[in-house]
Amino acid sequence: MAKSSKRSRSRNRRPVSKEARPFPHGSGYWAKKCRGKLIYLGRITDDPTGEAAWREWLRIGEDARNGISPSKPTGGITLGELVNDFLNAKRQLVESGERSERTLTELIRACKTLVKVLGKTRTAADIGPDDFAKVRRAITKRNGSVRTANEISRIKSVFKWAHENGKIDHLPRYGDFRKPSAKTTRLERAAKGERLFTRDEVLDLLKLANVNQRAFLLLGLNAGMGQADIATLPKHAIKGEWLDYVRGKTGVQRRAWLWPETREAVAAAMQASGPAENPEDDGLAFRTSHGGRWIVMYKGTPDDRLSEQFRSLLKRAKLAGRGLSFYRLRHLHRTLTDECLDWPAANVIMGHQDPTMGGVYRERVSDERIRRVCEHVRNWLFGVAGSGAGLQAPVVDVQGQDPLAVALQRCRAAIERAEGPTRRTLESVWLPEIENARQHPRGSAAERILDIWGEKPEAAKPRLRLVAE
Repeated sequence: MAKSSKRSRSRNRRPVSKEARPFPHGSGYWAKKCRGKLIYLGRITDDPTGEAAWREWLRIGEDARNGISPSKPTGGITLGELVNDFLNAKRQLVESGERSERTLTELIRACKTLVKVLGKTRTAADIGPDDFAKVRRAITKRNGSVRTANEISRIKSVFKWAHENGKIDHLPRYGDFRKPSAKTTRLERAAKGERLFTRDEVLDLLKLANVNQRAFLLLGLNAGMGQADIATLPKHAIKGEWLDYVRGKTGVQRRAWLWPETREAVAAAMQASGPAENPEDDGLAFRTSHGGRWIVMYKGTPDDRLSEQFRSLLKRAKLAGRGLSFYRLRHLHRTLTDECLDWPAANVIMGHQDPTMGGVYRERVSDERIRRVCEHVRNWLFGVAGSGAGLQAPVVDVQGQDPLAVALQRCRAAIERAEGPTRRTLESVWLPEIENARQHPRGSAAERILDIWGEKPEAAKPRLRLVAE
């Protein structure tokens, strides 16, 4: 009679054993073998029963199995405890509205890298230059210079917070745990090349876009809005022709003139939004067809549906694979608005803080200046015929235009064409005059602009122009 296969299987099955406790080594120490190496856990004479050795193994075992060198027990706070305390403190700031969910997500990612490399049982006070060198290698292995710089700043903020809150007695020695140099960042950016949409590409995207995508595209280019700006934009920020609200990321008042095309697209997208799933989302300008937010935080990770739709749009337009993203519209907006040489107005539109003394003294930027900058971007997109316009300033028919506007345009064009010392001289002479003329169109600066750069008969030659027309 054949033997039962069931019996043979049960006979061959090995019982699941619990982890073996440390054993007494011939050297007089308790020991444990892990990853082919012996780890010693204290003298046998000091711990005859091996209980202390077992507790020490439970403390360091996870790190040892992962190939991480455990620190000696010093009674200080461990890295895992420090990171948890730090993130709990930052989470409270998010709940009070002082920090964004996105900021917390980035801090969580940086802390995960730190713990993964050094181990959660590592005593925070023991961490030194060699340890930070390992962390830096792990960061640079998968990130570019900009992300590396950001991650290093976030990790340093953990220890700065710990020192300020009495978790550690002194800041660690970081060694070479520094941000990549500005030269490294410039070379990396140069190697990638210019990553901007051309005029024709933006027009193609608008043709293929659905009702939501069209509104988001136009807001990105018209007002320099990013994904998070659009996803959290409140209804009350849209006031007729103007976008006017305080940007949550910077706390700076933001104001932009909305193109007719943008106003029409925004109204259609708002109408297409579904009823709010949560009552607190009812005040948002844009929601998905199901009534949800366009960007949702899920377990510390953003679920960015807006970017997903935009990537799908890029594929349909055959623009994928060039490093382009929705945020590049914001880059394009700023690149174009800088051609107007009105940086205060450009900062107001984008919601950027002006760190200069001029920003301290400046109480307001006129709507005329803001509208002129927004119109410049609109002219680039809709007012230039032909393909391959790139980032060239639009050719505008001067007939019927305000003489001062024509003179200002000629002055700016001359500055843009100039190089080296000539350009610096032009900028020092004419940029203050341009700013003054914008604020006071009937003042003396405007008269000088008209006199030097205004329309003249062919025989008349400009004075003090410093560069040829």
